[in-house]
Amino acid sequence: VYEYVAALTNYMANLEDLDGLLDEAYLDLVRAGDTMPGELEIYAASKMHAWNITLKTVDDASRLVSSFTYSVENATKDLVLVRGGGFFAVEVDGYLL
Repeated sequence: VYEYVAALTNYMANLEDLDGLLDEAYLDLVRAGDTMPGELEIYAASKMHAWNITLKTVDDASRLVSSFTYSVENATKDLVLVRGGGFFAVEVDGYLL
């Protein structure tokens, strides 16, 4: 696991390198369908912001196809990204945005 984490984050010299990975502008792009969240961005954002982030994918009939949670100890927020086709739904602490 350590080698995997190191490989994902070895280019990040400091927290400024993580800026924008999961901020308001990024979530706006996700909500608008202009970008798709990547594994590295979600993992790094989970650790940086101390958030539990769940990524769910649904099919055309809105049935759950996959679900994965990036979790941290003592999380300050729970974020759920649901992807269906080219659309996303974003839920933060139980509120759909």
